[in-house]
Amino acid sequence: MPTEKRIRVEIFLPLRSDLSSYKIVTDWLAEEFAFSRGGSTLTTPFAGLFSSATQIDIVEDAIRV
Repeated sequence: MPTEKRIRVEIFLPLRSDLSSYKIVTDWLAEEFAFSRGGSTLTTPFAGLFSSATQIDIVEDAIRV
């Protein structure tokens, strides 16, 4: 079965600003989705992550609402 090019995956995590490991995990998840699907969006803070054309680097783009 072919994989859809565009699919929306949402992951809800409790906000924990008091733990440094929380930031490490959320950054890792966002980068993994950016590399595997071409991009990801964080809502706290609003930011978009996109993989480069060579899929070596992550480009971060601030989102203003």
